[in-house]
Amino acid sequence: MSTELATKNDNAIANTAVNSELDSFLGDYVRGGDFYPRIKFSNASATVVKRKAFPENHYGLIKSKTECLDLGESFAAAVLSYRITALDFSEKGKVKRYHDPNDKELQRIKRESEVKRPNNEQNPYMAGLEFLLWNPDHGYMTLLCHNHSLKMCAGKLTGLCKAKKAAQFAHTLVDGKYVYEAPEVVSYMGSMDVPPEAWDKASAFARVSGKFQEDDSTYEGEVETTAETGRTR
Repeated sequence: MSTELATKNDNAIANTAVNSELDSFLGDYVRGGDFYPRIKFSNASATVVKRKAFPENHYGLIKSKTECLDLGESFAAAVLSYRITALDFSEKGKVKRYHDPNDKELQRIKRESEVKRPNNEQNPYMAGLEFLLWNPDHGYMTLLCHNHSLKMCAGKLTGLCKAKKAAQFAHTLVDGKYVYEAPEVVSYMGSMDVPPEAWDKASAFARVSGKFQEDDSTYEGEVETTAETGRTR
């Protein structure tokens, strides 16, 4: 059984999801106008887990500030596309998004996102590769690989994207200076039929550049999970 992604009408479609812009820093300045819910993994250090509002070591599909769908400890999704994304949510209720890797503001946000804040202060900046995913039950979604654990998954996800393969998302125990559960990505061994329009969405997603500001409170009040906030031994 082939594990390569296919379309529902079995047409052979060129892999437009391979992101030439990210490789060459070139591309058209267009915006992918669709809003996609986002994926978040919550381990024992996540605020929602500490408050017993969400199960430990589960993935959530965040659709709004008040709506998060529990996807369980593991789920599969087609990896359609990826792009560079930097977020500035220092202004309450607003998110500034940057996608041009040559933008000085994006580069600044990337540097700021890597600065460890004192006293567990929330860092209002995120940067990393953002992936467009598709799941048969829940449709399109995004995952921003912005912290240490997720950045470890980004290389695997880009490889699966270029090979037109789906990913199985799970978690694994990291046992070092800190002990914590981290996201894990492996190749999905089943078959998955993506809708034909997925490749158009993948192309638009990858070609987004420039900077945008929008109302988005789904990040407000979050404490991001990193290796440094994991359980001590």
